[in-house]
Amino acid sequence: MKGQPSPGECIRKALERGLSTDHLTVSSDGHGSWSAYAEDGTLLEIGVSGVDSLLKELAVMVKELGFGLEEALPYVTSHVAEALGLGSVKGYVREGQDADLLLLTPQMELRGVIARGAVMMEEGELKQWGTYEKPGH
Repeated sequence: MKGQPSPGECIRKALERGLSTDHLTVSSDGHGSWSAYAEDGTLLEIGVSGVDSLLKELAVMVKELGFGLEEALPYVTSHVAEALGLGSVKGYVREGQDADLLLLTPQMELRGVIARGAVMMEEGELKQWGTYEKPGH
């Protein structure tokens, strides 16, 4: 939203102040709605979040805010899993975990996705579609 600091900017400020960020998360309700209000409560804008909002925020954190990928990644993975009580099965790449993997270029462009043991995207091309999706759409 316009005028609001991004999640990454908030995390950067917390780190600069010496605050612990171990329990800060960046999560999204892909295709969920959002609204912006004026100080008097008047609705200014309403919209829908894209399913790529987490990837976009991760890219901003790495490319614009100076986070290393290994520093930024836990805010969208393990921190979220831990906050939801799912840390024993999600949020980490380790034996016994249900890990979905994104393959990114050094420029933070999505080139591949492996989820539930299946290749969903390869070389930037979708290979699998969701229940309500159709190839080519």
